Amino acid sequence: LAAADPERVGHAAYAETGLASTTLVSADPANDPARRAIARRLLDLGLPQGAREMIEPAAAREGEAARLLLAESWLRSRESARARDILAGIEGPEAARLTAEALALDGDFAEAGAVLREAGLPEAADDYAWSSGDWPRARDEAAPDPERHAMAEFMVAQTEPEEARPA
Repeated sequence: LAAADPERVGHAAYAETGLASTTLVSADPANDPARRAIARRLLDLGLPQGAREMIEPAAAREGEAARLLLAESWLRSRESARARDILAGIEGPEAARLTAEALALDGDFAEAGAVLREAGLPEAADDYAWSSGDWPRARDEAAPDPERHAMAEFMVAQTEPEEARPA
């Protein structure tokens, strides 16, 4: 399963075999790389619970790669709090991206953007500027698109304190 290509064998066949095989891959730590590969494919096929069942044994004993997959599986199930718990203490761009996604799922777009900026991912952070109402940042991000830029500029003018507006 770890070496099988869902594109070649067919998504449905791979999913059926992968979901039926979560107990066929022994708990031996030597199988953790296979567990990660299978879990990734199951996530890509939209099967977060199957991916979670496959990766949990590896995530319990292994480092960040398995925990990132486990957190992603919880996010795909819209369980942001569980994902954030798993991501606690993990650094790096992928952890920041998943943490931001969890925060956005909870509606905290400003904090999602802040997490990405802190991780050195300003372009990804800009994606949350519109949702968070950060109009100056949205205006800057929208510069290449005249219509989006005009809308953000309008919102900046609407939300500026009156004393800050030009006379």
